[in-house]
Amino acid sequence: MTLLLGLPKEETSTLFAATFGVSFLAFPLVNFLAKKTGPKAVMIGSMSLFVPVLLLFFFFGQPFLGLAPFIFALAVSAFAGLPLSSLFVLPDAMGAACTDLEEDLSGQRREAMYFGTQGLVLKTVLGLSTFLTGLLLHFFGATAANPLGVRLTGPVAALFVLAGGIIFLFYPEKDGRAKERPSAPVQRDAWP
Repeated sequence: MTLLLGLPKEETSTLFAATFGVSFLAFPLVNFLAKKTGPKAVMIGSMSLFVPVLLLFFFFGQPFLGLAPFIFALAVSAFAGLPLSSLFVLPDAMGAACTDLEEDLSGQRREAMYFGTQGLVLKTVLGLSTFLTGLLLHFFGATAANPLGVRLTGPVAALFVLAGGIIFLFYPEKDGRAKERPSAPVQRDAWP
């Protein structure tokens, strides 16, 4: 952002504050919507909102829709807090629902395996995103004279979020939510 907006690093904290401030304020809305419609619908909706937000990152540093570059970046950064709030809250809640379902099906608690796998996936994605960002910056530019590599990070991220949203359509939420409905107790083998 410092490169595209020509701001000192200290001033970019305003953009991050807008993002995380809106995200924090949206947590109750995420909770309400997840209880009302289910976490799958909220996650897909959030990812759908995140795609255009990430596409708008391409235009940082340029006047857009008559807005000054900083005001435009501030508005986009604040709006990014809405979908980001779901991504902060729901994955862990959905993972917990999966571990509860696992206990109902097998009689064993396997949280460590689920959250360990989630951590492995997150670390792998972080490494791949760092590598891909490096490639974009190397091949398309990362200077004030040639910032295309920096501009492309948003649209490329949008493609990955879109792919993730499509994959997420296949998440079997009804299995995880079955535990929420009262039903007959699950028969378990006695512990030895």
